[in-house]
Amino acid sequence: MSLPESSRSPVVERRARRRHRPAISYPAPIPGAVPVCGAPDPEPRTGPAALRELGRAYLWSGEPQAALEILAPLHRERPADREVQSLILESLFALGKSEDDYPWVVPPEVVRIGRELLDRLAGLLAAQVSGCTLLDLCLAAAEHGHPDFSAEELLEALEGDERFAVRRSGFAPECALIWLRRTAEEGNCPRLTVRVVDEDSPIG
Repeated sequence: MSLPESSRSPVVERRARRRHRPAISYPAPIPGAVPVCGAPDPEPRTGPAALRELGRAYLWSGEPQAALEILAPLHRERPADREVQSLILESLFALGKSEDDYPWVVPPEVVRIGRELLDRLAGLLAAQVSGCTLLDLCLAAAEHGHPDFSAEELLEALEGDERFAVRRSGFAPECALIWLRRTAEEGNCPRLTVRVVDEDSPIG
């Protein structure tokens, strides 16, 4: 059940709109149903992996409340499982809620766009010679918790920070090239540095 419109924060409103997923064209799998191979399961599959994938299927089918009901016992059994935590978070976000609306056994870390994240990414890029893709930065951010933003939102935040230079590609946002702006003498574009040596001198 969604929160009343008057009680939602702007962040929750934006998240609820962004996190809506269209229903997929096939129904969610049910334990004991006929699998892809065509032979019925002799017993319902209720192991951790099966329950996790069932919860994911309900979430992707546009039924986040059903996904929460499936994932709740799995979280209690494996409270530090980050994949289960992420599925629960996505289900909450799809319902227009936040991580504060769930009785966590082990609370997950949620990464949001802000100064802390941008500073961390700037430090990562400082060690890069030729920059990296937005996908690399998204994966780096995910190492610290569940990212509550889309690739496009992160790309726009980087474009709005004067420390970063961004070269968009003609494909997905994740393919954009990101690097740190340096001094005017160094230029504003990643380049390959070549060291020229005399052919008679030893290389070392």
